[in-house]
Amino acid sequence: MNRLALLVVAVCAPWLMAFAPPAFVDGTGGRSSASARVLNEARLAGTGPTIAARAAITLDVETGQTLFQREADRELPIASTTKLMTALVAVERVNLDQRVAASVAAADLPGHSVAGLVRGDALPMREMLYGLLLPSGNDAALSIAQSVSGGVEPFVRLMNERAQGLGLAHTRFTNPHGFDAAGHYGSARDLARLAAKVLEQPFLRDVVATKEHVARGQETYRWTNLNRMLWLRADATGLKTGTTDAAGPSLVASADRAGRTVIAVLLNSPDRWSEAEALLAHGFSDFTIIGDRISSPFFRDVAIDRSTRLTVPAWQARLWRLEPIVESSGRVTGFRLAPG
Repeated sequence: MNRLALLVVAVCAPWLMAFAPPAFVDGTGGRSSASARVLNEARLAGTGPTIAARAAITLDVETGQTLFQREADRELPIASTTKLMTALVAVERVNLDQRVAASVAAADLPGHSVAGLVRGDALPMREMLYGLLLPSGNDAALSIAQSVSGGVEPFVRLMNERAQGLGLAHTRFTNPHGFDAAGHYGSARDLARLAAKVLEQPFLRDVVATKEHVARGQETYRWTNLNRMLWLRADATGLKTGTTDAAGPSLVASADRAGRTVIAVLLNSPDRWSEAEALLAHGFSDFTIIGDRISSPFFRDVAIDRSTRLTVPAWQARLWRLEPIVESSGRVTGFRLAPG
């Protein structure tokens, strides 16, 4: 059987190699492998939709690969997309049933987006996070910061420490809500990576996909998600809008199709909804993931080393070959994917 495996690969290789070497998409520091190095050596350029946003990126969550980018590392104001980090720090540090008192009332924040909180009203952290992420409540952000850390400054330190821990080199926070401030910025790539981390949290994944929510404390609060993508796409799963004078209309969007999640980030977009739709459609329709398992006339459902899973342009999916993994003794122990 070992000799047969080698013979099959040898016979098939000339046919597979008859195609010109494919161009691969650029990796963003996902799984390390020889295939990832190939990705970095040959970038797919000049493809994708026309995007007018000041910065943009599309990320395949499973493989960590970039499918589209425009000024993705440029440091820009990020408005209320900041609240993704506020939410992440909160769920990682406190119990969701912990009561959070509204230390700031909506009436105290003219010109801000608010959840309508009444000062002194106390809600469980889980409810306060809905007020943070659906109506983009700055009153909720400040109340969460006070509850978790005893004040805004220590909470912001936690936000920046978490950003550093995630390797977000082009991000710095000065507040928990994203209102325009000197020294408060991020990049499209950093936001995509942050969004992927947020989606790993089951509770937050549910929150950012919620269209409407009712919370009851001393008052009853009815919140509607500002993310119109949840209504525009049946497969939309989140995440967060942001708009200020300096940041312009911005959006971190995600969608899930057949278990595959794609994130699109737009900073200062003239039409964030249609541009997000274009980026997500491009990510799903023009790319596919290969690896995991593959069938051939000779080897049914051959297991593939998961470190080789890659996102590639859909037309390239057939331009790959099975390469045997051979021990020093000559024994074939498995197969991996290699460009043909």
